[in-house]
Amino acid sequence: NRSDLVKGPLYYLVAIGLMTPLFFSSPIAVIIFSCLFLGDGLADPIGRTFGKAPALQYQVGWFSKKSIPGSLAFFVSSIVGCLAWGKLFLWSGHYDGIGFDETVYRRTSLYCSLLATFIEAISPPDIDNLLIPVGLFYLGYYLSASGQAPFLFLTKG
Repeated sequence: NRSDLVKGPLYYLVAIGLMTPLFFSSPIAVIIFSCLFLGDGLADPIGRTFGKAPALQYQVGWFSKKSIPGSLAFFVSSIVGCLAWGKLFLWSGHYDGIGFDETVYRRTSLYCSLLATFIEAISPPDIDNLLIPVGLFYLGYYLSASGQAPFLFLTKG
């Protein structure tokens, strides 16, 4: 069905279109984009390549089948992307003066990568491109508002 082929990229575009002007280069944007670009981008090809065996597949509800290798690829690439891009922004001085704490950022990246992997595993096809940014936004908001990671929505400028 042609309309099904458009849904995923359309939701992806909507998520990026909303997140970029709202959060641009804040730490939460780095986390969200890492999970969308790297996690979601690598989960499918890794899952299709290495998760063909029925023993490596699982299904939540009536949604499409997922694979353990694909989900692991999602998580690992998300956390690696969060840490690498966060380090790059920190190194470039972009997080100077916002109270950025690297240890807290690493822990937050872990929490967000776990949540994004869970959302991707249980969401209907294509809807994960909207649910992941929304879920991570709310987790980030909670962590920021509770004082656990107050710098998540801040940026230098």
